[in-house]
Amino acid sequence: MLFRSVVRLAGADRYATAAAIATRFPKDTVGVVGGKRVALLASGTGFADALSGSAAAAGAHLPLLLTRPDALSPQVLPTLQGLGVSQVMVLGGTAAISGAVATQLTGAGLAVTRLGGADRVATATLIASWELGSLGFAADQVAVARGDEAGGGVDALSLGAFIGAGKHPLLLAASPSALGDGLLSWLRADTALTGGVVAGGPAAISDSLMQELSGIVSGPVAPPPPPPTAPR
Repeated sequence: MLFRSVVRLAGADRYATAAAIATRFPKDTVGVVGGKRVALLASGTGFADALSGSAAAAGAHLPLLLTRPDALSPQVLPTLQGLGVSQVMVLGGTAAISGAVATQLTGAGLAVTRLGGADRVATATLIASWELGSLGFAADQVAVARGDEAGGGVDALSLGAFIGAGKHPLLLAASPSALGDGLLSWLRADTALTGGVVAGGPAAISDSLMQELSGIVSGPVAPPPPPPTAPR
């Protein structure tokens, strides 16, 4: 089967490419949360926070933009204004996106909420809690992917949009052999959890970690139901 047409969404750099992707879709398709059009903003110099937000982007139709940590990338404000966004969710702590960037956003009249924990694992749990509380995500199933730097985020990248389209959170494990204290506490607090899916083989999520996850949930660690099929 051949594609009828192929469109390249690209800019001069990763920041411009993110803006080109965000503006590909009509303004009226941007997700609304609490009466405001919302966008996500993550660091463009590290993968973890953007990947943690990918499920929210897919599940709630939220544009995901990238910025430099210490100064707002020039493409961000025009893109937000063009899409009619009034609320920005900043993903990550101040080491990922500085307070100066948040100040630039508020100075432009935008409401800013930061979802940032002590590390990438904790940030992912804060994003997941926001998804459950504000985006209508379901707490019965979660996805877990390797989140450490050595893993490169490749499995989370493959899984994020799929799991988000099914309205379930994406969480990051600290390493192939450890969930991390923040994730472990979050999972144990989720009393509705009945199952989930992990991404990657035993080198990404070890068999012992799979067993640990199975001991937390009341159902199998297995793929959740597929997301709804988009109309043709």
